[in-house]
Amino acid sequence: MRLGFSLLVQGCGSKRRTMLDGFATEVLLPWGASVLQVDGYNRHLSLVECLRDVLESLYPGTSPGTSVESALAALRAARAAACAQGAIRPLVFVVHSLDVMPEAQQRHVAVLATLPRAHLVASVDSIWAPLAWQAHALRDFNFVHVVAHTYEDYAVEAAARYPGGKPAWADPDSARQEAPKASVGLVLKHLTPNHRELVEVIARHQLEGGGRTGISRSKLLILTSQRMIAGTTARLATLLNELQDHEIVALKSASDGGALIYLPYDTNTVQRLSELSTTPFDEEESEEDGDAQSEQEEA
Repeated sequence: MRLGFSLLVQGCGSKRRTMLDGFATEVLLPWGASVLQVDGYNRHLSLVECLRDVLESLYPGTSPGTSVESALAALRAARAAACAQGAIRPLVFVVHSLDVMPEAQQRHVAVLATLPRAHLVASVDSIWAPLAWQAHALRDFNFVHVVAHTYEDYAVEAAARYPGGKPAWADPDSARQEAPKASVGLVLKHLTPNHRELVEVIARHQLEGGGRTGISRSKLLILTSQRMIAGTTARLATLLNELQDHEIVALKSASDGGALIYLPYDTNTVQRLSELSTTPFDEEESEEDGDAQSEQEEA
């Protein structure tokens, strides 16, 4: 690390407690480093909020902006200015389960490794993880590979990644093997009017794009503000997180590396979700329409 390399820890078992937490406590802090631990396995992780916390703690008064890119630029400028003034404390980013983070966030973590006097220590659980990184990301990571088998369980990581319990494919006793639309009506009945209005807004936008186009969080915030569903980023994030927990909405990568929010259902189901304010969602009718559509396509 003193020579400019990053550390990538691989092996069987969770590396969170024994390896990375222990390394941060016993080595990095005595070294005099400022340490930020990033729980990459947390599905609700906000990287921009992490960077804002770093700027607020180390460089009070610095404006981080509203995006990850602006926060990275602000942090780079602050670190460069501190270096020019003399001695500067090392800044170490300890990232747990780097390989399960969204692709865009992984690229941003690679940029963190290039900041002045910044270092990266990360863990991955898949031996194939480096094959998914592009050449420029591998260059910025500049990893030295460390193999360490802890054989510890992933209880903490699993609870944060799947707060609603194990997914169906990982739980042989799970009864949730049907398509998501089979329970969407029941879930919507137990959610608040704001949740249903938010789903309706997403559905209408998705239909405008042919039934498969997602919407960015910033554009969605404009629409929800106009309809007085959610006027702040925090409020919108709360509603979206709850919809994600119930598997009503999902995320997919955009061409620019960002994340798009979409409804993972067929066109007929999305059409009915776009009419929630006027027509109650009828699962049976939606399924019949979907079957009819399939028969027409086969014909």
